[in-house]
Amino acid sequence: MVLIFDLGQVLFDWDQTLLRRALTGEKLNPYKALDPGITLLRKYNQRGVCCFVISNWHEDTLQLLWEYYSDVLNLFNDIIVPSKAGYSKPDQRIFTYFLAQHDVLPEECIFIDDMAENIATAQILGMHGILYDKLDKVAQQLQALFVEK
Repeated sequence: MVLIFDLGQVLFDWDQTLLRRALTGEKLNPYKALDPGITLLRKYNQRGVCCFVISNWHEDTLQLLWEYYSDVLNLFNDIIVPSKAGYSKPDQRIFTYFLAQHDVLPEECIFIDDMAENIATAQILGMHGILYDKLDKVAQQLQALFVEK
């Protein structure tokens, strides 16, 4: 099994005003790590689970995130964004791009996102989808999926 995370509202939040200022060159961190999501990522990464990102973040916002959270981003095997894949969620093609790039089957993937529409697309393709709304529910669903396999 592989885990695929979204970035926004799952692992990171941001202040839109600070982000605009940072993107114009001001040296400040507009991001806030969301500890519950980061804790889940670290837990499964330490267990040897391959972890990935599929996100709609723009390249410039992702590069800024690297400046402040490279320790977290380095936990991922790959980060798929529209500038890399040519598509954005919920378009199925960003998911099929990921599957082809990493030679994994949809049923081997668990996709965690805060948007139901994105989860639905992943599930149509055969991935397991977990809506990130309540941490205890997400943790229980992950545990059940890893026990089953």
